[in-house]
Amino acid sequence: MPSFSVAKAEVRDNFDYEKLGFVWNGIRTPMEEFYSLTERPGFLRLKLRPQGLVDALKPPSMSLSSDENREYVIDHPSFIGRRQQHMNFRVTVKMEFNPQNDYETAGLALVQNNNFQYRFESSLVDGQKIIRLIKCTSKTEMEYHKRTFSFENYETKLAEHAFYSDVIYLKITARGQDYSFFYGDTFEEMKLLLDQVDGRILNPDSAGGFVGTYIGMFASSNGKTSDNTADFDWFDYHDSSYDSIKQGV
Repeated sequence: MPSFSVAKAEVRDNFDYEKLGFVWNGIRTPMEEFYSLTERPGFLRLKLRPQGLVDALKPPSMSLSSDENREYVIDHPSFIGRRQQHMNFRVTVKMEFNPQNDYETAGLALVQNNNFQYRFESSLVDGQKIIRLIKCTSKTEMEYHKRTFSFENYETKLAEHAFYSDVIYLKITARGQDYSFFYGDTFEEMKLLLDQVDGRILNPDSAGGFVGTYIGMFASSNGKTSDNTADFDWFDYHDSSYDSIKQGV
């Protein structure tokens, strides 16, 4: 066979084209348009939709019958993400977002599934703009012989800080299982929100499944209707596996 080469993926996506690259994915089949690359050229615009990233879990089928009613539908969230490809990485995004209500959120998410995730988000609390980090896990109990199923989602606010700028830089770094979260109104002067956050909730041993972790941009109005949007100027994904070697660590 003739030889061929694959171009190395760019670190930064500036969203300068009218279509997303193949590296990007959403969650579920979209029932309506939730993003645009043309409404504001050079930006990925996400529309705030009522569906959030966390789901109410559906009981599995307890019947052997194929006639069971399966009309249960979960809507798709406004999420555009890519796979985590390296144990050590750095993700940075430039976002413009002005929340109008405390149910409006947008930012970056680390998603193992819809019930095990970290959300690094901008929102409002008592009329004040904030940046916060939310950890989401769930507990499921199922007994087939009793035909019972129960679950509970747990959301924990790990950190929160007042932040007034509509232009927001968010950065997540990972070294193995340790994640660190930074924010700022300039690329050069980002502040640490929280360091050495345990990433093991994103491991299939904790969350189940086998698809790996996705890292992406999201926007939600969390059960409410909203006409607001979040604009993402660019997204960087950098393999930092060899950074420590280059720095002589």
